[in-house]
Amino acid sequence: MTGKTIIRLLVGAALACACQDNSYRGYEFSAELFNHSEPVSVAVGSPRNMSKGTGPVDELEDFAGKEVHVWAFNRDTVNYLVDRQTDSLVCLLDGAPAYLTGVSSYARWRGGRKYYYPNRENTTARFDFFAAFLDLEGGDIDPANVERYPDSVRVRMKIDGSQDIMVSKAGLPIEIGGDYKDYAFSYLSAEEGDFPIFTMNHTLVKVDLVVRPGITPGKHSRVRVMSASLESLTDATITVASTDSSKLGTRFLNSNRGDLLLTEEGGEPLVPYTMTIIDGDPDDDEPGGAQYQQTAATHKIGAGFFVAPDTEYILRITLFEPDHDGDGGYEQREPVDNKIALARGGGFLPGHRYVVTMTIYGDRDVYTKITLVPWDASGSFILDPDAASELEEPNPGQQ
Repeated sequence: MTGKTIIRLLVGAALACACQDNSYRGYEFSAELFNHSEPVSVAVGSPRNMSKGTGPVDELEDFAGKEVHVWAFNRDTVNYLVDRQTDSLVCLLDGAPAYLTGVSSYARWRGGRKYYYPNRENTTARFDFFAAFLDLEGGDIDPANVERYPDSVRVRMKIDGSQDIMVSKAGLPIEIGGDYKDYAFSYLSAEEGDFPIFTMNHTLVKVDLVVRPGITPGKHSRVRVMSASLESLTDATITVASTDSSKLGTRFLNSNRGDLLLTEEGGEPLVPYTMTIIDGDPDDDEPGGAQYQQTAATHKIGAGFFVAPDTEYILRITLFEPDHDGDGGYEQREPVDNKIALARGGGFLPGHRYVVTMTIYGDRDVYTKITLVPWDASGSFILDPDAASELEEPNPGQQ
């Protein structure tokens, strides 16, 4: 009889014995069978949805070095006030950082750390696992920003528009026959090859900014996008672990707002982008005509914004017409405020991605349109209302 067969035979008896005092600490039946160490391993699923703080990531290799923080609490001795240092049987992991290699979805504990499930008489101790992608500067959570409650853990942070905050609770593996493996995640389930897999859920709103030149008969001047910012709530509280998984996510508990600057994908300052107003007939849809030229010149600028859910935003964009510069005064123009709101009303929802397309006719003449698009589409693209898909292949714009 193999070790795994023995485990399957003993699981029911072990759980029954353990549940009598709701702690599993008194179970000693065949504890000698479980005296070796069983490491804790975790993985991040649905990798196309993983993002980095300076913009979305679509390929697994782009995950390299990105970290999630992992919490694990005893599902039967529920007390989220307890940290790992106080009692590792109650809190197995307390925000442990694990990084992704970019080669596989398996995460590795930072610094080569190793964590193990309780063994021997505690082999049936079951844990709920949680993960959060916070994209913190320096990678570490400041203990002063952690709030602990009997049934939850929260992390406070101020967003700057670049962090794609995500959370997840690992779902239990499923037995053959369709029932959940109720003794996961434990030493026993790890023996059978089960480990927590996190499917990360976006908790903020993603706003991408796309610009395209307007079509104006008799006008052929240039317009340069100098900078852009989006006004948003900034003081976030992220529930990273909770006995009620529906409460996982990000909330903004005060009215503090800030102008979040648009940056490039790597976090560098936005590179000014120049386009040329199209001299032609706005109704010309012939090949090579004005509408064709406009579509070809449509361009996504910067990395986009990760912002708080809201009913509307103020987008501030600074434009400059170099052909009308004269004495240089135009370069000092104040930003133009554009109210961003959905035409049908309602609010911008967490976990949703919106493209704000700005048709620019001059440094003070801008027309705005908002489109809801799939979150996992990213990078430069053109919007073609006549195409079968709203997302087309990138077209290099003018610099």
